[in-house]
Order: sequence, then structure tokens, then C-alpha cells
Amino acid sequence: MSGFSDKLEQCMKECGINAAELAQELGVDRTTIFRYMKGKREPKDAKIVKGIADALHMTLQDRKQFMEEYDNLILGEQVVKGYQYVERLFKHLGNEKQEHRNTFWDIKKQAEVNFFCLNSRREIEMCVLALFWALEQREEEVVLQILMQPEYEEIQNALSDIFGKQKVENIRIEQIICLEQQVQKSYENLERFQQVLPLCFSDISYEARYYYDSVKNHINEMSWMPNVILAGNCAVQFDYDMSQGIFVCNEKYAGAIRSQYEHFRGRSLPLVIKGSGVKEIMPFYEELLTRTENRTVAVTFTEPCIGSCISREICEAYLMSFLEKEQLIAQLEHFYGKWKGTEYLPPEEENEVKVESYFCMKGIRRFMETGIMREFPESYYHPAPMKLRRLILARMIKLLKSGRGLYRLLPEEVSLPENISFYWGADEKQLCINCIKPEDILHIKIGEPGICQVFRQWLEYMDKKGMILSVEETLDALRRLAEEYRQA
Repeated sequence: MSGFSDKLEQCMKECGINAAELAQELGVDRTTIFRYMKGKREPKDAKIVKGIADALHMTLQDRKQFMEEYDNLILGEQVVKGYQYVERLFKHLGNEKQEHRNTFWDIKKQAEVNFFCLNSRREIEMCVLALFWALEQREEEVVLQILMQPEYEEIQNALSDIFGKQKVENIRIEQIICLEQQVQKSYENLERFQQVLPLCFSDISYEARYYYDSVKNHINEMSWMPNVILAGNCAVQFDYDMSQGIFVCNEKYAGAIRSQYEHFRGRSLPLVIKGSGVKEIMPFYEELLTRTENRTVAVTFTEPCIGSCISREICEAYLMSFLEKEQLIAQLEHFYGKWKGTEYLPPEEENEVKVESYFCMKGIRRFMETGIMREFPESYYHPAPMKLRRLILARMIKLLKSGRGLYRLLPEEVSLPENISFYWGADEKQLCINCIKPEDILHIKIGEPGICQVFRQWLEYMDKKGMILSVEETLDALRRLAEEYRQA
């Protein structure tokens, strides 16, 4: 038996229809329906599953669950969950520009006492927020150390609201969270990563670290109050369900708690390594492109990967002058080769990297209409004129036809954020995220392999479900687009 067969039997019972009647409705042998019900056989494609849902007059909720159980059966629960979690991340990032966080409390000053008990979630939230506001007002350098899961949403949002909305030079934040080590649950790590992303993308000094444990176990081995927030001589501790806590402002007590914190820090690894600007970003790419298995890098963005289609003359003519400009051009040539018109010349030293670029039609169409290359900050280049846009599109088609590049169109309903691109290697050991701002580019490298794997599962799910256009379909779509803009 399976979740699919159980759901089928349940819906048949609720509808008052037996196997023979359902088989007649679908035009199949009743033994086929019996085998579906006993989990000895499954429908060969999703059309049959939809036909069963129609015949049983399923509600929208039952239909959704029925289709999910079928996907779990055919593709595996891990792949389906991975897809769902990546989709959730994209929607979260797409809404990130909206001011959806509110200040939860109106506290004007920190309580002027050295110790007090916290007896409710509300009191813990108020105490932590007061501490954060007090730190924001201080001029000397402060290290804020946090051992806390980001599931404590109010506190995580307060961190972003107070420290993440403006450049704060004197505050350095370090947060340690625990993640699932089980490969089957790696998608849950993406949920935690999503919640710390606002601070990762901010201008403050923020270091996210992780150690492995069952998320359900959390960090309860530390004490009956496992959550710790430390700043100077101040310490806040609270229990797992935020029902009890303490605030202490005492050097000896804070020192004792800090030693326990350091114990966990010694077991942790960097979750995020951050860089900004061309100088800091190029070493990241060097490592990604050098270590990648089979020399393949996957890129997911609203527009296709344009960087591999840009030659030296284009860079020299349209990139603004900056200190690392020549180094950037040389790096592109070293890994991607050179172009002469639409003739592609691979790297002489056999360093060629194949790019799998997954994008949306609205992204390439927007590039053709505006000449804006959204994978670069707008301050880095002059928008490409129409002649150059047509040339870049022709190069994409050339790479796709020759098999040196893989361009695949994603369905428009995929909620890809417009200013964030994702790069990961075929070895699933590195994930790099670029947040492209008007004046600069922020780069994040993810060090936890489970999160990298989930992105591959997201692609695997869509590919197996037929949601991604094939190479031939993508090639036809790009050719039609090129014809449309030929006379523009």
C-alpha cells in the first residue's frame, strides 16, 4: 500500500463508487483499478491520475493531495519536498522588496536592572528587542552572538528590522543554528536558510554558522534554556517554547554562558560566506568553476546567462571602467573561451565550462527590449544597443545548437526573483547566490551540501514533470524571438 492507493480508496468510498464502476468510467479493465487500490501498480502518467480525480469529483484540496501522493510515488518524497521548498524560497525572495515586517513593540529604553525573570513569550520578545535597540545606540564595537533557531520568527524579524535595514558599522552578528544531517530531510535546511537570508543580504557584518543535529532535538543538550543571546556582559536565555527565560547583565554569568556558546561554535561550520564587488566575487567563481565536476555549472535566473556570450570587444566597449575590469575579462575568456562574431572559440587550455542556464521567456524578452543585463549591476555597464542584443541572442542559439551550452526555458508560473541569480556545480557541493543591486553585487556562497542538493531536486522534479521546455523547444522559441527582433 502507498499514500496514493490509500487516498484513492478513501475518495472512492466518499464518492460511493466501486472499482468496476470507476473502471467503466475510465474505459480500463477493473483489475487495473484493483491494482491501483492495492499499491501493486501505479498509473503510467499524470493524465490518468487527473482522469481518476475527475471521475471521483474530488474537491480541490483532495485533488491536490491526490496528485502530490502520485508524485511522491513516482518521483520520491525527497524530490517532491525539495521542489516545494525551493518554490517557497523563490516566492519569499520575490516578496523581499516589500516592507512586510513591522515593529512589534514600542519600547523606548532598556530596563535599568541587572537581572530579571521572563515569564512569557511576550516578555522574552520585549526583552530581546530592548537589548537590540540598546546595542544599536552604542558607538563602540559590539559582537552579538546568537545560538538560536530562526524559527523564533519575531526575534529573527527584529534582527532584520533593527540591524538589516541600514548600514551599521559597529555591530558584528554571529548566529549558530542546527541543521538536519539526514539527506532525506535536507529540504528542511532550506527553510532555515530562507529565514536568515534577509541578514545575509544586508550590509551589516553577519556570519551564519551551522552544526548538524536533528532539528527536533534543537540544542536541548545545552541546558533547559537552550537559546542564548550574548552581547558584552548581557545574556538572554530562554527555553524551547519561549515560556520561561532570564535576562542577566553580569560579567561572570555572561562569561560562563559564553564558554558554553564557544563549545557549540567549535562544532559548527560556516553556512554563508559573503562578498561584494568584483574583487571579492571573482575568487568565488574561480573556486566554483575549477572544482565543478564535469565542468558544468547550472544557473537559474529570470534571464538567460549572458556572461558566457560576452566577448572581449563587448566588455571593453560596454563595461564601465573599474579596477578589476581586465581581470574579469581574462577570467571570462579563461573559462568560457572567446567569440568572433557568432563563431565560438573554446579556451586554449581546455578549461571550458559548460553552462546550464534555466530562465523565463519574460527575462530574455526584457533584455531584447531594453538591453539591460540584469545579472550585472546597472552601474557596471552601458545598456546594449539592438545590434548587440541580436548578436548575443545569436550566440545563445549557436551554443545551444552545438551542445556547448544548455539553455532551457522554465514555465512562467515559476516565481524566480528578478534580482537574484543562483549558481551551483554539478557536484552539488557548492551553491552561490548573487543579489544584484543597482550600484553593486552581493555574493553569497553556501557551505551546507544538503541545500545545494535540494536545488538539483527542484530541477529534477520539473524536468520529470515536463515543466521545463526541451532543448528543441527552447531552441525553437529563441529562433522565433530572434526572427521577431531581426528587423527591430
